[in-house]
Amino acid sequence: MSELELPHLITDSATVEQLAGELLRAGSFAFDLEFLSANRYIPELALVQVGWGDRESPRVAAVDPLSAEIAPLLALVARADITKLLHSAQGDLALLGARYGVEAKSVVDTQLAALLAGLGESVGYARLIAELLGREIDKGLQFTNWLERPLTPEKLSYALDDVRYLPLAWARLEQQLASLGRLEWLGEESARLAASAARRLPPAEIYQKLGGWQRLSPPQLGAFAALAQWREERALETNKPPSWLLKDPETLADAKKMNIEVNAKSGEEVGALVRKMYASPKPLIERMGKAIRP
Repeated sequence: MSELELPHLITDSATVEQLAGELLRAGSFAFDLEFLSANRYIPELALVQVGWGDRESPRVAAVDPLSAEIAPLLALVARADITKLLHSAQGDLALLGARYGVEAKSVVDTQLAALLAGLGESVGYARLIAELLGREIDKGLQFTNWLERPLTPEKLSYALDDVRYLPLAWARLEQQLASLGRLEWLGEESARLAASAARRLPPAEIYQKLGGWQRLSPPQLGAFAALAQWREERALETNKPPSWLLKDPETLADAKKMNIEVNAKSGEEVGALVRKMYASPKPLIERMGKAIRP
């Protein structure tokens, strides 16, 4: 079957479907995301880049998720029979899990591969490509606003470089790891990373990520869990950092204070009281002030 001619920047859903078909036939592809995380609880996806085909000279494309449906690509990310190559995959996979409920399968993280190959810990993409391929990559646009439209040619070229050289870099790393007998290690660690990145505690259990809850009495813990749940739900609703709403120490301090005020109640009753109180415009919310405006 002849290859489809695809644009470097894809902005319509029909072409995304065609791209997904090409990636499926390839059986593996390089994958990268550009997103904006500043002042957001969950980063906002701004661009999806893929590279596939010949490792020496792969085809590359970027999909604009602001104008095209990316579900066909997400379906491929979740398939175990298609290999996805990413570098420093934690942030990208966490975004896909939190925003789209996708857990990636058959992931190869080339940063982990570089570590296992003895190139060092947390090797950046530019350094990896320089060391393995002798190419210099400009990372000057790393902190640009990727949500700005239209995308400039410079931004698009920069983004596509993140997948353009990854297949060949992985080919070199794969050879090294095979000679070291560490390919199986990489598979295990990459799978563990992908599963961990996609895992997210539900709001009712989010208090377990905060410090100090193990030392609380049952009524205090009820208040603390309810405060943490309310904060998490509100943060998700507004996509603002939880600390903007209520800092961790304040959450703990107010849970202890509530225990004094309602210490005759069970933890479950305290939880209901807290949720009711924080759903209304109480002065306490304003004092803690960082209540988020939708």
